[in-house]
Amino acid sequence: MEKPIVRISVRNLVEFILRSGDLDSRSGGLPDAELMLAGTRVHRKIQGSRPAGYEAEVPLVCDTVFEDMTIRVEGRADGLYRENEAFVVEEIKGVLRDVDAMENAVPVHEAQAKCYAAMLYRTEKLPEAFLSYVTEDRLKLTAGASASAEAAASTSSGNATTADTEDT
Repeated sequence: MEKPIVRISVRNLVEFILRSGDLDSRSGGLPDAELMLAGTRVHRKIQGSRPAGYEAEVPLVCDTVFEDMTIRVEGRADGLYRENEAFVVEEIKGVLRDVDAMENAVPVHEAQAKCYAAMLYRTEKLPEAFLSYVTEDRLKLTAGASASAEAAASTSSGNATTADTEDT
């Protein structure tokens, strides 16, 4: 008899594990539909500016057999590409706050990126992960969320450092 499959999204998993905050970084007076459209525009703009070989909205699935069930973690990485023999998983977060004032990655955002890297690690063995915090007018990469394959599979997190890039 086939084992039942229990499904959980990456977002729900990391929110549950960290039990603080929410991946929904919205805070402002805009209606939800307008925020979602703005976020979609920013995602498309960033994803469209990436080099050849960049894959956008990459579905990732990780099954783990546990006792009498299979636990399936599912998610969609915002971007995936190869750089220097490694896969890089990009997680894009649109925010309404001043990205220059952000000293560290939001823990649940970092955990989400690392979870995607860990899922990819199970098949490719080479991922790194990073976050892109964006407003509609600026792009900021949070390099501190970058992690080697082994670190991505762990639950540890470190301080984030940031680097500005031009928004094209």
